Formats: sequence, structure tokens, C-alpha cells
Amino acid sequence: MGLRVAGLRRIQALLADSAPCAQGEAEDIARLVMAAARHGPYRASCLPTALTLQWLLARHGIDSDLRLGVRKDGERIEAHAWLERGGKPLNACADCASDFTSFDAVIAPPAKASR
Repeated sequence: MGLRVAGLRRIQALLADSAPCAQGEAEDIARLVMAAARHGPYRASCLPTALTLQWLLARHGIDSDLRLGVRKDGERIEAHAWLERGGKPLNACADCASDFTSFDAVIAPPAKASR
């Protein structure tokens, strides 16, 4: 719901504004987020799942890059969002980077304004 109300960049900035916790394992955290997205009461799509994972990773002091990609399946155009760490997808199939044509730049939250 936050995506619809505030938009992608505002949600990313809000989620990035968290104090880091102890260092964690990115793959383990991604696996848990994916399980929750698949089996929880709310079946999350790829973008909310990727943003949740990015927030959790940031809280553990782990950097990640949000990627958005598209592909054509017959007459349909499909879009997908995933996170990468070191060029490796975390919350999607291992082939999503090759299955989807991603935008050249990662999707980064806006810089914080100085007060």
C-alpha cells in the first residue's frame, strides 16, 4: 500500500533510513523473505518483496542494488524487480538477469536532503 501512496523513491528513502544491526548473511535473509512472500497471508509481488529485502539487508549493513527489468512473452510485456549483491540476484531465479532486460542503472533512493 505504501508504494501506491508514497511512490517507489519515497518508500526506498524511508526504508533506507534505519540504524544498521549486526552483519547478516544476504542469502539467508533473502531466502526467509522469499518464503514469507510465498507462504504468508499476503502474497507479495516482486517489487514489495525486493523493497522489504533491501530494507532488511540495509539493517544488517549489507548493500544491495534494486534492479527492474522487462521481457516480452508473446504479445505480453512482463516486468520484474529483484535485488542484486555483487551482480548476483538475491530474491529471484538465478536466470532473471538474463531472462529480463534490466534498466542500465540501478534504482537508488534519492539522496537525503541536508537539514
